[in-house]
Amino acid sequence: MKRIIATALAVTMLFLFAVVSNASDFMNIEPDGSDENGYYTPGTNFYFKIYDGGYQMQSDILDFFHFKINLLQGKGYVQTCKIVEKSDGYAYLNFMAKPGFAYRTPVIVEIEVKAIDNKDEDNVYTQTLQLDVGYGDETYVSTDTLEVDLKTPLVEFDEDLETCNISFGDLATFNVRLGKKKTYNLHYSSTVNTEVQNANPTANITFMNFTTKPVFDYAGALKIYAPGAKYLYTVDSYNDLTSVSAARNGDYLGLSTNALEHYVASDIPLKASSQVASSTSASSSSSTVATSSTVASVSTSQSSSTSTVTNTTVKPNPATGAAQ
Repeated sequence: MKRIIATALAVTMLFLFAVVSNASDFMNIEPDGSDENGYYTPGTNFYFKIYDGGYQMQSDILDFFHFKINLLQGKGYVQTCKIVEKSDGYAYLNFMAKPGFAYRTPVIVEIEVKAIDNKDEDNVYTQTLQLDVGYGDETYVSTDTLEVDLKTPLVEFDEDLETCNISFGDLATFNVRLGKKKTYNLHYSSTVNTEVQNANPTANITFMNFTTKPVFDYAGALKIYAPGAKYLYTVDSYNDLTSVSAARNGDYLGLSTNALEHYVASDIPLKASSQVASSTSASSSSSTVATSSTVASVSTSQSSSTSTVTNTTVKPNPATGAAQ
């Protein structure tokens, strides 16, 4: 019965295309999930509901229409922007901004979404969205301990503060002497680098990614939680691994460093991925706009100010948030 109703609704909307001139009467995307300042936190998966005629758009509509997404502004900050079908039976605009920038002031991302009739491509309805992307206010640190909040990873240390013991959730700690540099972006995640993982299927691997690779004036003691691990590597955007000398201390691997990198800990020696995929690696310094392998097509042959993504039905992985 649900399928019959959905099909009837889609047919009705086909008729509406012939008589309705205002795009919002057919397609209305409502962004939500911003923080208290109205910012969309980088590294967080957002799923914006799509409405037609006041009703949330069921995924069946993707049998009748396809969508094109143009990034009109701020495309360099976008990691994911695509239309997806979720298990609840509805269509969504899936958006994620890259977490690897400072965002000391909000960045405007302008997105143009076009709904195109599969049977008559002259029937096109368009909506443009503007999103303020960034983190919350800087965290001012005047004490010698800090628990990094992924929603506000921008920190400014007091000019008189000499040392700080920084905690990154349950994943790592960094005890460091502070120098003249006082402001940092300390965003982090444990996102799996699938290329490294696939190249080492028998290894028990722990990933710890300091997203923006912050560099301190002095070396500090970094401890990464990696039970059972004996080997530690840094991984670059080409998935090349560099062995790092680290001392085992209980469930932690420790080392002295002033530069926080993307790390891979393992119980056995690792080999680098044979596949160079810097644009899709979890540890990449740049990501494609459409990240799902089921996207019908991705066009990058646009002008420098615009990029385009064309989607049909896409079934996404479950959202995991900023730190995975």
